[in-house]
Amino acid sequence: MSHPAVRPIREVSHGRLQEAGKLKIGKLVPTTNGRSTRPASIETFRFTTRDRAQVDKLAAMYGGTVVDAGGLFDLESEAKEINVILPPDPLGGTPIYEQWSGGGCTRRCDGEEVTVPIRTGDDVSFMDRACICAEEDDMQCKPTVRLSVIIPETSLTGVWNLRTNSWAATREMEQMVALIDMAQTRGLVAATLAIEPRKQVSGGKTKNFVVPVLRLQASLYDLAAGAGVATLGSGSMAGLTPSPAPALGTGDIDHEDPTLTPAEREQLNVAWKNADDECRKDAREFLTAEGWDPASMPRHLLQDVLDRLVVHGAELA
Repeated sequence: MSHPAVRPIREVSHGRLQEAGKLKIGKLVPTTNGRSTRPASIETFRFTTRDRAQVDKLAAMYGGTVVDAGGLFDLESEAKEINVILPPDPLGGTPIYEQWSGGGCTRRCDGEEVTVPIRTGDDVSFMDRACICAEEDDMQCKPTVRLSVIIPETSLTGVWNLRTNSWAATREMEQMVALIDMAQTRGLVAATLAIEPRKQVSGGKTKNFVVPVLRLQASLYDLAAGAGVATLGSGSMAGLTPSPAPALGTGDIDHEDPTLTPAEREQLNVAWKNADDECRKDAREFLTAEGWDPASMPRHLLQDVLDRLVVHGAELA
């Protein structure tokens, strides 16, 4: 009996984020003769998830009818654009070339080196070699982009994943993610994920298709001024949700223990911005243990949080 090789725990734990559901920009439709189905692009977003409460909330926001496919809930919405926040590393190592068969992914390649699975009985190992498509001068793989997003209006149960084989997305998505990542040095940035219809004329034929695109809701001037950024004390994703976020498991705030004043929120935002990652983590864990989130924390916890937001041993005012 074979056993899996021992791997450092840092490699095992450095996995992907938990999935809340999938975003899709296509569906299966009947063929002309009606005997089978074929994939077709659509101009509005589809959401699929096993969480009925989440999909009902999305249907209320973006329209459409929820279909129960044996415990997997499918919503073809009326929305061509949705609000999103990008988590760390939202592209997860893509764009990349992949080849798939009925048995799963058979090649994963960067155009120079390809990884292929080698099966020996029940065991699977992986081998790296020179790109097979380049050697055979035959493009057999497809470009693949996997984008993970957070939908801020839904419960934070994980990320929503979208996969596309679009050449346009392969060319454009990585650069737009890099731009948003740069903007997010000031905080989480409100963005829009949209479906953009396009056409291409080649060989006298016109091909219509759709491409997922990311857009920033704020201009660079707005971002420089602090607008369009979900700051720690805002209670909402700027430009996305007008109402304050509820406290974690506590309901309404006790009027005898009010929320922070504007000056205190500014003090907290400055401390959070200048703190290092370890200090921010310590502050988050403290608030979670107390049953609050940063957006709606009461005044009596302010000093405890500020005490944890320490940079190079100096407490921030």
